[in-house]
Amino acid sequence: MATGTTTSLTRPPVADFGLTDYPATPGVQPDSATRSAELDTFSDFAHRLLPEANRALAAADPTTAIDWSIQLAAALAGLEQPLADSELDGRALPIVMSTSMGVNAAVMLHAVTAQLPGIPVVWVDTGFNVAEAYRVADQLERDLKLNLKVYSPRMTSERIRSLAGGIPLPEEADEHRRFTQLVKLEPFDRAIKELCPRVWLTGIRREETAHRRTLDKVTFDARGLIKVAPFFDATEQDLEDYRRRYSLPSTLRYFDPTKVHEGRECGLHTQSTAA
Repeated sequence: MATGTTTSLTRPPVADFGLTDYPATPGVQPDSATRSAELDTFSDFAHRLLPEANRALAAADPTTAIDWSIQLAAALAGLEQPLADSELDGRALPIVMSTSMGVNAAVMLHAVTAQLPGIPVVWVDTGFNVAEAYRVADQLERDLKLNLKVYSPRMTSERIRSLAGGIPLPEEADEHRRFTQLVKLEPFDRAIKELCPRVWLTGIRREETAHRRTLDKVTFDARGLIKVAPFFDATEQDLEDYRRRYSLPSTLRYFDPTKVHEGRECGLHTQSTAA
C-alpha cells in the first residue's frame, strides 16, 4: 500500500465551484431542468478538479485520501474553513460511502468512520447474500456505530427466483443485465437520489478487474458524483494485514450474484470517467 506523502491540495473557495445555488433549500427538490443544469455545472467543475486531484493523491495513503474527500465535501457544503476533528459529522456533509459487506469491507468501513463518524454507509442488499454477510454486517454496524443505509430491490429475492428462475448465467447477457439493474443498480441509484451526495467514497482497487485498471483514484461518476477510492492502490495482502491488525470480521464466503465470478463488473463502477 502506498504510504508516501502527498502534495497539499488547496481547497478551492465555494465561489470557484460555480454552484452558488447549491445546496438547494432544505426540503425542496429541484425540478428536472434545474437538476440537469446543476449537473452540467458540477460535471464541468469535477473534470477541472480531476487532474490536480489525481496528481496530489497519486502517492497518498488511504488516510490522506479520505481526509481530502472530507475537506472537499465540506467545501461543497459551503464551509469556508477546514474542519477540525471535533467538528466532523458525516451526516452534515454531501458525502457517502458504499460497502458490499464483502471479504475486506470492514477495512474501508473502519478507516473511513474513524475519520468521519456518521457518514452515510450505503449497502445494497441484493437479497441473495449468504447468511454470514448478514451476521458480519450486524456486527460491524454495532462495533463501528455505522450510519448504515440499507437499500434493497423493489422485488423480493423469492419473487425474482419465481419469475426469472433465479440468478442468470454469465453467458445469458441480456438476462444478466436486467437482473443486475433490478437487484444492484436501481437500489443504488435510489440511494443517491435520496441522500443527494456530491462525493462518493468507494472501496474499489486497481488490481481487481481489467476495467478498474483503466481508472484513477479520483474519477467523475455519471450520477453526478466525485468518486474517490482511498484504497485504490492497496493489494489483497495490504487489506488482510489491516483487517488482522484491528481484528475486524470478514465475510469469507461472500457471493455477489451480479458478478458470479471474479473479474466481472456489476455495473456500479462503469459510469466513471477519468481526467
